Amino acid sequence: MIITDAQLEQKKQNLKEILRYFVSFCDKHGLQYYCTFGTCLGMVRHKGFIPWDDDVDVAMPRPDYDRLLSMRDQLDADYELIDCETTPEYNATFAKISSRKSTIVEHEAYRFVMGNYVDIFPIDGCGEDEEEFRKDYEYTQYLRDALNAVSKHYGPWKFVKWLLRGKWSLFALHYKYSFQREEKRRHIISELRRVRQKYSFEEARFVTVWAMWFSYKRERIEKEAYGKGLMANLEDVRALIPSDYDRVLSRLYGNYMQLPPLEQQQSHHECFYINLEKRVSLEEALREGNRRTRAIGYKS
Repeated sequence: MIITDAQLEQKKQNLKEILRYFVSFCDKHGLQYYCTFGTCLGMVRHKGFIPWDDDVDVAMPRPDYDRLLSMRDQLDADYELIDCETTPEYNATFAKISSRKSTIVEHEAYRFVMGNYVDIFPIDGCGEDEEEFRKDYEYTQYLRDALNAVSKHYGPWKFVKWLLRGKWSLFALHYKYSFQREEKRRHIISELRRVRQKYSFEEARFVTVWAMWFSYKRERIEKEAYGKGLMANLEDVRALIPSDYDRVLSRLYGNYMQLPPLEQQQSHHECFYINLEKRVSLEEALREGNRRTRAIGYKS
């Protein structure tokens, strides 16, 4: 279901509180972070959110990222850290800091509940040879898709629809990972860890965020571009962005100060179920999400 304008505004206000808490936690414990991707772009171009955007992205050098995950027990009771290694059924290759006072189930086939969240990406070292990097990049993209597939629980009719519509690759990928899920999940996560940490962040000249979806030519950059960070505003929240944000944003987006065409100025996230007021159980979220989906279907 599409998030309504009212939900989008409330979601953004909640996101600012989560980011504010995350920044204070990192400052308290000496953890390096950067607002990045669309969040950094919004802070530079709009001095806040991109108007049609509905998420917050931060990235951390691998040592700081791992240290943060080891400190999850020190978070305030209103927050939780979720990641694929400790959260059963979680589908992403990066972590999130999530509010326990809200509920989100992003897809009807997922079997985990989280709250409104800020995405946390690890920044890993990578090799200087472009061909080797391309191969590692393509393999991590496959592992990302595999983790997402093994985390989704579709009924048989979904597989039938894929076959009838000729979507052979989707059918093959999800069918492969619909059996022996736990064993295959452990293997995927082990392989992700092996490839992404092949190069030491401290010793690497180039770094990347393996979890993103641009292209291998845009996702590798000199580590020095991140630096110690510069303070910038996400509306009334002060947070760090990369020291050489121009190099980072230009690498990712080209002429990043130019607005995209109007048809691209829209939110890219949908939620099967969202409740920004409280945390509910997975069963309740699925039941209510299915009810709302049927209601929309009946109206159309």
